[in-house]
Amino acid sequence: WFILGNVCCNNSYVYIPKRKPYNCGMVRGNSTLSAPRFNFQVIGVDYDNIPVFLMPWGQWDLRWLVNHPEDLKTFRRNYFQWIEDTRSGTFLNRVTNETWTSDLGAFIVDFGGLTLQQFFSEAAVKLAITNINDLQRLNSYLSYGFVINASPPAHQLLNVAKPLVANLLERFDIHGKNSNRWRTELLKRIPRSQLPLALGGSKDFKPVATCECI
Repeated sequence: WFILGNVCCNNSYVYIPKRKPYNCGMVRGNSTLSAPRFNFQVIGVDYDNIPVFLMPWGQWDLRWLVNHPEDLKTFRRNYFQWIEDTRSGTFLNRVTNETWTSDLGAFIVDFGGLTLQQFFSEAAVKLAITNINDLQRLNSYLSYGFVINASPPAHQLLNVAKPLVANLLERFDIHGKNSNRWRTELLKRIPRSQLPLALGGSKDFKPVATCECI
């Protein structure tokens, strides 16, 4: 809490078995298999055929990342390139054979798994704010978004970032850890077949693509 209150504002890793890499346009680093994973997914489309991204920020171990400079460099390069490719429309063309004509996208930011220890590092907090701030480049692309599993530390992080990204956050419905509530809201927008089981979806769910940032 102390670091969050004093960080300067100017500036969900997921353990998934190794498989054939998706063509996400990501540069692969030299991290070992024991390193944390920094993944995100294209999980499908909503009822309006808008692509949906799942960002498991709560499981991205940013404290580990800021202590590994080469991995941090790879992460930042890939994260920023994903944003630019999404803006230009080339990213979705790369990861799917489907013809998705939507100029908009939807985001689910999942803070599940976020620990208070992440906020003991000022560098990690600054990186988290930078990641949020960078998403503003997708402001015109974002149709709507959900923040789920927002614990008190996650709310504090969003409050610190809000002066920088107020316009972006206005497009997100922010939910705490009451899964019954946010699952109901997700299912109003997104078919059950397009959601992971943990988010109220189908046990047979398979993502369109899983992309690794390091």
